[in-house]
Amino acid sequence: MKKIVLGLLAWAGIAGSALADDNHRFEAYGKAGLPNIAGGVAYGINDKVTVRGDIGLFGISRDFDEGDVKYTAKVRNHKANVYADYFPMSNGFRLTGGAALGRTTIEANGTAQVTQEQTFKLGGEKYTVQIDGNDKVKASVKYPAFSPYLGIGWGHNVKTGKGAWGFNADLGVFIGSPKTTVSLSNELNDKLVAAAAKGGATPAEIAKGQAEINSRLDEEKKKIQDNVGKVKALPMVSVGVSYRF
Repeated sequence: MKKIVLGLLAWAGIAGSALADDNHRFEAYGKAGLPNIAGGVAYGINDKVTVRGDIGLFGISRDFDEGDVKYTAKVRNHKANVYADYFPMSNGFRLTGGAALGRTTIEANGTAQVTQEQTFKLGGEKYTVQIDGNDKVKASVKYPAFSPYLGIGWGHNVKTGKGAWGFNADLGVFIGSPKTTVSLSNELNDKLVAAAAKGGATPAEIAKGQAEINSRLDEEKKKIQDNVGKVKALPMVSVGVSYRF
């Protein structure tokens, strides 16, 4: 009987160790910060390497008036991310590399609120036209749909972490240069073309006026690109909690 009891205890110890190991193979986690709020899962390959993936969502919109123009500004960051974590030391510190799929976009739209004469400055040139509620201007900044990621952090050491609950933190960058666009509604474009053509109505005069407005818009886009193009990376700064199972 004593041998049987000892044998059962030994088996229970081995089974418990195996179960504990299984319990530290997967992890579910959530985090919040820049550039979004995310939730994901992780898998501990061994004591040094964890792979994981998460989905992050963020969106904000704000309306405001400036003079007789109503502006709407929107920021969106919707990404699916994959990472590989390497733990060089016997603690939670890690080096992380990965990639993100999904765009970060910044948009601003302006719409005339009243019917009145308005002067626009495009590419250093001024154009005076009669505006109404159909006249709109849109500018956008879009970061690439695919972005490599490099960073450092703490946590997600699934195989060696102690206890079920854990803390995680990230500091890094998504790498990629943004592209900008500036566009006009058809109604506003036609009015500016007429102003650039200085009242001319022949096809040649209208074509010349359109070419001038296109050139002025390209100059405006270049100004925005020169400013935001200097930011070739988006920061990742986040903290969160995890649960190993």
